[in-house]
Amino acid sequence: MSKRHCCIRILVVVVAILTSGAVPAGAAPQQSDQSVADLTAKCDQKDAVACTYVAALYEVGSFVKKDLGRAAALYGQACDLGNAPGCLVLAELFQDGKGVPKDASKATALYQKACDGGTGEGCSRLGVIYLKGLGGVSKDQSKAVALFQQACDKGDSPMGCHNLGYCIENGIGVPKDKKKGVEFFVKGCRLARSTGLDVEQACKP
Repeated sequence: MSKRHCCIRILVVVVAILTSGAVPAGAAPQQSDQSVADLTAKCDQKDAVACTYVAALYEVGSFVKKDLGRAAALYGQACDLGNAPGCLVLAELFQDGKGVPKDASKATALYQKACDGGTGEGCSRLGVIYLKGLGGVSKDQSKAVALFQQACDKGDSPMGCHNLGYCIENGIGVPKDKKKGVEFFVKGCRLARSTGLDVEQACKP
């Protein structure tokens, strides 16, 4: 994983945690060897946010040796403690088979848990699953649109707004409305630029 991708992954986790309300804005820890030790100690004391931060560092190999298995275990610990961003990233790992055996059903359940826990991106990823009928889930375009709307409304998922715009513009699961669809494309792109997340995809014409 490149340095740029490492930074993006950590940014994704930080943005997800901050927008979920788990910690106040500005409370993200600075990265250093000492902060890793401090965060690990807090994680051992069942601090879910600390577990998620440490997991991200193990996932990308920042200040610690890269260990996807350890990262998955820590994301799982965070998720079990109620941290929705931890559930979100763990779902991605199960979906891709990184650090854990590939399991589409577990990924879907974890995306649902992330969505229910307050992360818009969890709702967006779940929406894609229902839109395409992936992982043994029955295809349901109307449910997909509702999930994209939920994701967009939460304010942390540029792709949720983008996917909603796509469905509305093309009449997928909802009446076709090109003008309204474009409005959501624009909203998604603006959100992407403000957070630095998914800019290339969310701002694609």
